[in-house]
Amino acid sequence: MPSPSSLFSAYASMTASIMLFRSMANDIIPYPIRNYLVSSLGYLFKPRSRLLTLVMEESNGMVRNQVYDASEVYLCTKISPDTERLKVSKTPREKNLTIRLEKGEKIFDLFEGVELKWRFVCAEAEKGNNPNDQVVARTEKRSFELSFDKKYKGLVLGSYVPFVLEKAKAIRDQQRILKMYTLSTQGYMGMMWDSINLEHPATFETLAMDPKLKNDVMEDLDRFVKRKGFYKKVGKAWKRGYLLYGPPGTGKSSLVAAMANHLKFDVYDLQLVNIMGDYDLRRLLLSTGNRSILVIEDIDCSIDLPDRRHAPDGRKQPEHHVQLTLSGLLNFIDGLWSSCGDERIIVFTTNHKDRLDPALLRPGRMDMHIHMSYCNPQGFKLLASNYLGIHGYHHLFGEIEGLLQDTEVSPAQVAEELMKSEDPDIALGGLVKLLKRKKLEGDGPVDKDGKTVGIREVKRQKVETKGKPVRMSRRKVWDSINFEHPATFETLAMDPELKNAVMEDLNRFISRKEFYKKVGRAWKRGYLLYRPPGTSKSSLVAAMANYLKFDVYALQLISIAVSIFQTGNSQQPADKPINLKKEVQLTLSGLLNFIDGLWSSCGDERIIIFTTNHKDRLDPALLRPGRMHMYIHMSYCNPQGFKLLASNYLGIHGYHHLFGEIEGLLQDTEVSPAQVAEELMMSEDPDVALSGLVKLLKWKKLEGDDANAFDIQDVKRQKAVVQFNPATDLPIKLLGNVNFATWKAQLVMLLNGHQLIGHLDGSISAPPTAISRNRKEIPNSKYQIWFSQDQFIQQAMMASVDITIAPTVATAATAQKAWELLHTFYANMTENKKSSELEIVIHYRIPFLF
Repeated sequence: MPSPSSLFSAYASMTASIMLFRSMANDIIPYPIRNYLVSSLGYLFKPRSRLLTLVMEESNGMVRNQVYDASEVYLCTKISPDTERLKVSKTPREKNLTIRLEKGEKIFDLFEGVELKWRFVCAEAEKGNNPNDQVVARTEKRSFELSFDKKYKGLVLGSYVPFVLEKAKAIRDQQRILKMYTLSTQGYMGMMWDSINLEHPATFETLAMDPKLKNDVMEDLDRFVKRKGFYKKVGKAWKRGYLLYGPPGTGKSSLVAAMANHLKFDVYDLQLVNIMGDYDLRRLLLSTGNRSILVIEDIDCSIDLPDRRHAPDGRKQPEHHVQLTLSGLLNFIDGLWSSCGDERIIVFTTNHKDRLDPALLRPGRMDMHIHMSYCNPQGFKLLASNYLGIHGYHHLFGEIEGLLQDTEVSPAQVAEELMKSEDPDIALGGLVKLLKRKKLEGDGPVDKDGKTVGIREVKRQKVETKGKPVRMSRRKVWDSINFEHPATFETLAMDPELKNAVMEDLNRFISRKEFYKKVGRAWKRGYLLYRPPGTSKSSLVAAMANYLKFDVYALQLISIAVSIFQTGNSQQPADKPINLKKEVQLTLSGLLNFIDGLWSSCGDERIIIFTTNHKDRLDPALLRPGRMHMYIHMSYCNPQGFKLLASNYLGIHGYHHLFGEIEGLLQDTEVSPAQVAEELMMSEDPDVALSGLVKLLKWKKLEGDDANAFDIQDVKRQKAVVQFNPATDLPIKLLGNVNFATWKAQLVMLLNGHQLIGHLDGSISAPPTAISRNRKEIPNSKYQIWFSQDQFIQQAMMASVDITIAPTVATAATAQKAWELLHTFYANMTENKKSSELEIVIHYRIPFLF
C-alpha cells in the first residue's frame, strides 16, 4: 500500500499537469470553440427533459414585447393563496392598487387540461465589453418563463398564447382610465389636445330617460362596436353620429358620459368657436385617437358658417380671413377625412333641432336623433330609486305622476329637489309643491316685455364690453399663496338660521361621495351669494374654505374673455366666433359646460361659488338647479349679527345699556355688517365705540328718510293702508258666471269708496322697487306702501270667491292681474253663453217659420 507522502506527490503532479494543460488550452484554443466543446459535452451527458420553456423578455431591442405586457396583465388575475411575494403600488391618479409578481415567484395555470408553469425572472443585465461605451444599460433584465410538456407545443403557441393576448386586452379595456380632451393653444404647432381623467359617474342605469329610448341607444352602441368587418365590407368609415336635442337640464351631457363609460371610449370636447379654419379641423381630427367620442355641444349657436350666409341679392358675403366653412365641417363628419381612424362616435347637442342646417342632419352624418325630453313618470321613479332608495310604492307617487303629465320640469330640477332631504316624505313633499307651482305659474325666463323665452334665446342674448376686447393669454397657470383669511362661521355676522343651513348643506355635501356616484352626478356643489357690497360675501367664502379645509381658486372671468352678465345692449353675441388671429373668446355655452357639463366631473369635492350684487342681472341659464344649488341672501346687519360683532370686536358677551337703542335703529336702517364692524374698530372702549355706532345709525336713518322722500304724507298714507273685512265689506261670494256681474259691482263700489279702484284698472301703478342716490341703489318706501295695499285688495278678493276659484286669484302677481283673469274668464263665459243661447234659438226656431 502506497504511503501518504507518495499519494500526495502523485496528486500534486497530476494537478500541476491539469493546470498546465488548461493554461495551454486557453492560450491556444479560442473562447467560442472552447464554449462550443463544453456545450457539446454537456449535451451528450445531460439527461433528456420533457419540458419546453418559452422565454418572453420585456423588450425586443428598442420595442416593447407585446407578449410580455399581456402576460403581466393576465397573470395578475391568476394570483393564488400559495403566492408568497407580491409587489403593490399606486399612483395619485389611480383609484385601485396595482399588484404585480415579485421576482422568482411562480404561477400555475390550467388550459384545456394542460398544466402550465409561469415564472417571473429578473437578472442583472450583461455589461458591454467596450469600455468606451457611454450608454447606461438597464440594471435588470426582466422576463417571463412559461414551461410545459413539449408535446403541447402546438396547443400553447397556437391557442394559449393568443388566448392570453385577448384576455389581457379585455382586462385593459375593463380597467382603462378614460380621458377627456380639450383644445390647448400651447405647443410649437399651435393647437393641440390636452387631457385629464374622465371621472363622470353617469351610467345608463342612473339616467332618468325613457326606458325604451335608453335600450335603443345601448343596442345601437353595442351593434356599432361589433361591426368592424361589416363597415369594411360595405365600404363605410367605422363611425357613428348622434344628435342629442331637447330643453336644457334633460341630461344631454350625462348621456354622453354614460355612452363613454359604457363603451370605455375617451371623450374629445371640441368648441368650434375656437377653430380658425377647415385646415385646423382636419389636423385636429388626425390627432384624435381611436375608440373615442367627439362632442360638439350647442351646435346651433357655436358657429356662423360663411358659405351659408348670403347677401340680400342671394350672393355669398365676402370673407376677409380663413374661417371654418360648412363644407369643411361636413367633410369632417362624413367626407374623406371621416375615414381617418376607427371606432369614432360624433355627438352633436342642441336645444333647437329646427335651427340646424338640414345638411347636418341627413343619415350618414347624424345617424340617430335622440330627443331628451322633460321628466316623465318612468324617469321620476328611477330618480326616486337612485336618490331616496324607494324601490316600491309611495303614497305621493300617484299625485306626482299626475302632475308630471301636465308640467314641464327637467330631470335636473326633479333631482335637485330630491337631494334636499334624505327623508322620502319631506323630499317628495317638496317636489309636489314645486310641480304645483310650476303648473300654476310656469317656469320660463321672461324677456323685457314679460313674454316667456327659451333658454337658447337666453344664451343668444348679447353682452357688453368696454374698450378694447381682452386678449386671452397663450399660457395661463395658477399662482398660489398661503390662504390665511381668519373668517369662520363663528365670526360671521349673518342670520343664525341661514348660517346653520349653510353649514348643514356643506356637511351633507362632503359626506355623500358614494351617493353622488350612485346617482351618476359629479361630486360638486354650486352656491350663489348675492346682496349689496359689505354684507360679508367674501368672508362667507373664506369661512366655507376654513370650515372644509378646502383650497380657494379665485377666477376673474374678465381676465379670460368678456363678462357673461346681461348688462345693456351690445353688438357682439356671446356665442359668435371671433377671428382667432386676434383673440379667443369665452362663450356662455363654454361656461355652462364648465359648471354643469362633462368638464364638471373633472375632480371630486368641488364647490363653485358665484357672488353678485345684482342677482336679477344674471343670465337665467346660470341659475337653474344643477348649476346653482343654493341661493344665499346676504342681508344687512340685524340685531343678532350686531351682538356677534360686539362680542368679537369689543368682548361684550352680555348686556350693554346702548344695546336697546342700537337694536331699535337696526330695525329701520340698512347698514352692512362691514360698516358696523368698521365703527366698532374705532375704539377699544365699548362706550365710545357703541356711541359712535349710534351716531352712524341715526345719520343713516335720516339720510335714508331723505333719500326715499319719506315725507309726512307718506307716513300718513302708510298708516292709513286700508284693510278689508270680506265677510262684511264683500258679503256676496263669486260662484261663477251666474253672479259675476253682481259680485263685480260690489267690489267696484267698495274700492271706489276708498279711492283704490286704480289697483284694478292700472291707474295706480307700482312705483320702482328701488331708487338711486349717490350712485347707490336703495329700497323705495313708496313701493312698499303700494305693495301692502295691493296685497290687502288681492286677499279680500280671494276671500270673497268660491274655494274652487280662489287658486286663480292666488296665482296672480297683483290684484290687477287677478281682476283681469276673473273678468276675462267669467265675463267672456257669460257673453258666450248668451251668444250660444241666441244661436240655439235661431237654429231651432227659424225653420218652423217657413
